[in-house]
Amino acid sequence: MISETRINRYVKTVALIQKLERLRDALRREFLDAYAVDEPFAETGPYLIEIREDQRKAIPWKAVAEELASVSPKAKALLDKRLRKAEVTTVQVVTVKNNPDFKSKT
Repeated sequence: MISETRINRYVKTVALIQKLERLRDALRREFLDAYAVDEPFAETGPYLIEIREDQRKAIPWKAVAEELASVSPKAKALLDKRLRKAEVTTVQVVTVKNNPDFKSKT
């Protein structure tokens, strides 16, 4: 049997994850807003923020799956066609990387 203690631990862990995700999202928005107005980011700490633009294709997977189900003998050709026609969108990606110039105080 799964104990009440383990269930409570799970619930508290899920709540903490949700709280951290909200904090991450708020910081991400703050970084993107700062980037949009060319605000500089600190370069003296152990980590650097890098913002770049990546391109991705938006594929309507549900519609593709429905079509594949109805025309399975031609599935590969249909999928190739959909991938060629997929719209390319630009998204901003926030990454954290180690600062090679950071000198540890230890």
